[in-house]
Amino acid sequence: MKREDGMVTAELAVTLPAVTTLLVFILAVASFGSAQVQTCSLARAGARAAALGQAPPASVQIKVDGQQVVALATKTPQGMQYLGVEAKCEAVAVREPDGADP
Repeated sequence: MKREDGMVTAELAVTLPAVTTLLVFILAVASFGSAQVQTCSLARAGARAAALGQAPPASVQIKVDGQQVVALATKTPQGMQYLGVEAKCEAVAVREPDGADP
């Protein structure tokens, strides 16, 4: 038996946890990025609806500031509930002249 027979097993045992940790980190960043895009889309839809005098989505907070409608949406990325990570996005739209107060 040669001295190098177990080298591949030892190298795998050392690198596998690092590769697994890196993969989990990449998936977490991708999940947060996806949640951020969805949150901004929801905020834009809420601001657009409120500017037209329609009811915004239930999970969007609306604030009217003069002629501007400010919509704030928040979402917790999937799998990150216990980390306290939250995606937030704010969108602003100008109220339409005949739009009613939201």
